[in-house]
Amino acid sequence: ALVPDVVPQEQHSIANSYLSFAIGLGSVIAAGTAPFLNWAFGYQMSVKAQFVMAALAFSLAMIWTCVTTKERKIALISLAVLILLIVVPSVLPATNPIRIFFDQMGLTIKALIVFMVLSLIRVDEKPVFNFAQLATKGIPWNMVMMVVGIYCFVGTLGSEATGISAFLGKVFTPMFSNASVLMLFVLVLVITICLTNFMINMVVAVIMISATIPVAATLGVVPLQIVYLITISCTIAFMLPSASAASCILFANTEWVRAKDVYKYSVPTIIMMAIVALVWNIVIFSF
Repeated sequence: ALVPDVVPQEQHSIANSYLSFAIGLGSVIAAGTAPFLNWAFGYQMSVKAQFVMAALAFSLAMIWTCVTTKERKIALISLAVLILLIVVPSVLPATNPIRIFFDQMGLTIKALIVFMVLSLIRVDEKPVFNFAQLATKGIPWNMVMMVVGIYCFVGTLGSEATGISAFLGKVFTPMFSNASVLMLFVLVLVITICLTNFMINMVVAVIMISATIPVAATLGVVPLQIVYLITISCTIAFMLPSASAASCILFANTEWVRAKDVYKYSVPTIIMMAIVALVWNIVIFSF
C-alpha cells in the first residue's frame, strides 16, 4: 500500500522488487539471529526473547514508516484513536454509562466512526478517506480473490482431514533413517523448500521436524540444528503463488512483475539461499 503512495507509477515494479527482497532478507535474518548469537557470543535466546525482538523490530519499522509519510501519520493517529475507543472504556467500572455505551457499539461501529471522521478530514484539498475511490480503484479485487483461493487450497493441503500431512510423514521417516548426517541435511533442506512452496510453512515445519528429530538423535545430531535448518528453509518460499502471502500478491499483480520473470529469478535465488543456509547451519553448529 505504501508503494503507490510515494513511488511514481513507472517505478512500481522496481520498488516492489526491493520490497520482496527486503521481506525475504528479513525472514532469513530473523531465523538466523538466535543461532548466530549462540555461536558468536554463547548467548542462548529464549523463545520469549525472540518474540520480543521480532515485535520490537516490527513496531519500530511500522512507526518509522508512519512518521515519515504524511498519509501514514494520519493513519497512525487514526489507529491510536481506534485503540483508545477499544481500551479506555474497558478500564471503567462495569456500571459506568460510557462503558455501557461503547460496549454496545461493538468493534465494527467504532471502526466506522473513525472512517467517517477521516472522510471529513482533507489533505491537499482531498479527503483522507474516500470509500468510493477505495472500493473501485484502491482494492485490487483480482488479487484479493486469488489470495483467498490459494489460501483455501493450501489450507486444504495442510488439513488433518485430507491425510496429506500424515502420509508425507510416513514417506519421509524411512528415507531419513538410511541417510548419513550430510545427506540428512541436504534431504531436509531440499524437501522442506519444495514443500514450503506448495503448503503453509507452519504445516511443513511440523511435518519435517516430526520426521527428522528421531533420526537426528540416532545419528548424534543436535536436534536444535535440524530445527534451525527447517525453520530457515521454510522462509525460502516465493517461487509459486501458494508459497507465501508475499508471493501470492506478487503473482496476482501482473503490473508489478511478469510470472515468467518470477520463475526466472527465483530459481537461482532459491539455490543460492539454500546453499548459504546449509553452509551457515553446518558452520555454526561445528563450534
